[in-house]
Amino acid sequence: MLAPLRLASFQNVWALWMLISVTGLLLIARQTKINPLYFMLAFPMIGQFWLGQIDVLLCVGVFLAINHRSSYLRGLGILLLLVKPQIAFLAVLFLLWREERDQLLKVLVIPAVVFALSLVVYGVDWPLEWFRNAQTNIPGHTWKLASGFFWPWSLILLPLPFLFKDRQDGTVVSLLVTSLVMPFASLYSYIVFLIFYSPWWVLPLSYAHAIFRPWLGWESRRFAWILPLTILVVYLSRRFELKKFLIEKFQKYG
Repeated sequence: MLAPLRLASFQNVWALWMLISVTGLLLIARQTKINPLYFMLAFPMIGQFWLGQIDVLLCVGVFLAINHRSSYLRGLGILLLLVKPQIAFLAVLFLLWREERDQLLKVLVIPAVVFALSLVVYGVDWPLEWFRNAQTNIPGHTWKLASGFFWPWSLILLPLPFLFKDRQDGTVVSLLVTSLVMPFASLYSYIVFLIFYSPWWVLPLSYAHAIFRPWLGWESRRFAWILPLTILVVYLSRRFELKKFLIEKFQKYG
């Protein structure tokens, strides 16, 4: 999917990819009706720009898989999500679980065809090699330090997305949970849920881990989980009216 970038010179390819990424993210933000200022200035975007990351593909994938009427284009969305399965595996499972039974095979056509082609091009053992490589790179670099902070206790969060009937709510919660569960997910990939939920307080909170920088240096990024965990709590409380529930229980038993 990124092969056309080879047509650009080495000196220009980073700038070209950043232009594509920013344009794509702004277009999605317009559709999801979030304030692009909070999103684009958040700390995870630094990683996207500095490292030339490709998570814009996942953002496009999430948007297509949630919103498009065509089963085949929802399948294309699933394919784009699987570019980074360590980020999106739970979201993919949720989306397939919520898919209409009579449309499921159509949704799977494009991912299945591309997967079959990948086995021909890269060998039948590439999924295993990918997994081995992921394991040997834990934590790999400082952008991954927050991953697996709550392991294995965070596994109890895995069923949360399946409490939702709404496709977007369940997908956003899936991405939040994955960021807290997976031991090799990077914090620059937080943009895949920020593109759907970025109130004003997300911007300062995305830099909260920097409070520990004077004492821990780069190790302060171990606390980047503050962002997805806070969003998850707020998201759940608003969707399930947790505050109203607690007030009613307090009035009844308090």
